[in-house]
Amino acid sequence: MKTSRFARWLKDEREENRLLFHSVPAVFVALFVVAEIGMNLLANKAIVSLSTKDGLQWFGLDAGILLSWLAFLCMDVLTKRFGAKAADKVSLFAILCNVLFALLLFAVSYLPDTADYSALDSVFRGTPAILLASVIASLASAFLNNGLNALLGRAFKDRPDSRGAFFVRLFVSTFVGQILDNFLFSVLAYRFFLELGWWGDKAWMWSYLACFTSALTGALVELLSEVLFAPLGYRVSRQWEKEGVGKEYLDFVAKRKEEEKR
Repeated sequence: MKTSRFARWLKDEREENRLLFHSVPAVFVALFVVAEIGMNLLANKAIVSLSTKDGLQWFGLDAGILLSWLAFLCMDVLTKRFGAKAADKVSLFAILCNVLFALLLFAVSYLPDTADYSALDSVFRGTPAILLASVIASLASAFLNNGLNALLGRAFKDRPDSRGAFFVRLFVSTFVGQILDNFLFSVLAYRFFLELGWWGDKAWMWSYLACFTSALTGALVELLSEVLFAPLGYRVSRQWEKEGVGKEYLDFVAKRKEEEKR
């Protein structure tokens, strides 16, 4: 009995995923997951909020900015070594871990206790609207960042592994991806969901100008962090190549592409 094309594709996908998560160093994946979870928790706190004399908010930043650069650095290193598709899959895994952890904290906050943990419970419960905005923004920006990084890599055919090529790919994709991430999150969390009454007070609502300026300024701040830590990301990427990290996965992907062309 012949195997259907879909069944064969599903089998190959399972094997590809197995090899991918077997190949990416566990410490690296753990760091990525921690960055995603940390961003979600910190995003509940606004650290900067500026308004005009008329009360029109024109700029704001939340504490998630302190860790978002790390998630993007992880994605860029993954894309360089494993490709955009692999980076998308690991990004999706990290985001799902973030959602599961948030749900776990939410459930724990309702467990019976023998003391007053109301302050801690309020932190554990978070805000579902904030989580949803974070997930949507993270997914969209991850796919854009990884795809753009891979696309830019094709422009460096002569020196694809050079330091300059790595930095250009990282800085451009991060800046564009961070703008989308920040803007989507701000519009959803501090505008759209507030208007729907899903959380908070409408007095907290950001203007679209605030969403845009926050997205742009936040991207610049996060880009600066990327500039500072880019050499470390480059060293990790080169070390993976020297040690042959992911070779089994890359060979399987190359073989699969050849078979699909036939």
